[in-house]
Amino acid sequence: GNLICVVDNDLNLALQNPALLNSTMHKQATFNTVNYFSDINSGYLAYAHHFDSLKTTFSAGLQYISYGDFQGATAQGVPTGTFTAADYNFHVSAARKWRKHFQFGASVKFIYSTYEQYNSLGVAADIGGTYYNEEKLLTASIVAKNMGYQLTTYNGERENLPFEIQAGISKKLKHMPMRFSL
Repeated sequence: GNLICVVDNDLNLALQNPALLNSTMHKQATFNTVNYFSDINSGYLAYAHHFDSLKTTFSAGLQYISYGDFQGATAQGVPTGTFTAADYNFHVSAARKWRKHFQFGASVKFIYSTYEQYNSLGVAADIGGTYYNEEKLLTASIVAKNMGYQLTTYNGERENLPFEIQAGISKKLKHMPMRFSL
């Protein structure tokens, strides 16, 4: 479900691969929200700005999921009141073109989770690279995600962040509105 190898002017793509940030996203803002069942809401908002003097595009954004309100109770079933649960990812990203066909980018992410009285704070980074050949309509990308550390724990037990490496390639067809991705 992560499209990491499409070069376009869609700021949403940079959430999955910071190397996809580019100058066509200058002064672009995005806001997405999904209202699931049972009061679960998720969303993403971001803004990008390109600085010609630095030859770099920057963005900042917030990704969130709120799981709604819950009724707390003791083991005996005595109500203890309501509580909420949510996860947040605030990130700052930058990307820069290198030579004709290469783009590199990085994101620093500040992650906060809250579940009833349990809270956790973490910091992570994503690093990506993209090869894009406009004449051949070919894109290839690799991204390392969630390299980081849990700064504060829920209950004293430190957990690993879900580190992963993703690679992808996509080929757009010249005379058809179609793209193949792997």
